[in-house]
Amino acid sequence: MEPLGELDVVHVDAHTDFVDELDGARLTGASQLRRLAELPFVGTVTALGVRDVERVEVDGMRELGGRWATSLDVPQRGAGEVVRETVPETEAL
Repeated sequence: MEPLGELDVVHVDAHTDFVDELDGARLTGASQLRRLAELPFVGTVTALGVRDVERVEVDGMRELGGRWATSLDVPQRGAGEVVRETVPETEAL
């Protein structure tokens, strides 16, 4: 546990950055959200605005309890509704 306690993360980007390994490397620009999700003091990881996601990334997000909304969800359902449905209510975000 970190001194600040558990926290939740919201990531706004078109990419999930949830690749476990890329060309043998686990620490890449395509893996930072997954590495955050693996930390013991990080609760929920939410990705907003996602598009062009690989199946392996979605599987990893499901496995680690991640949440997401696509780039189509926001204009179709409205930003407020997407945030209410996807981002956890928390004090530490």
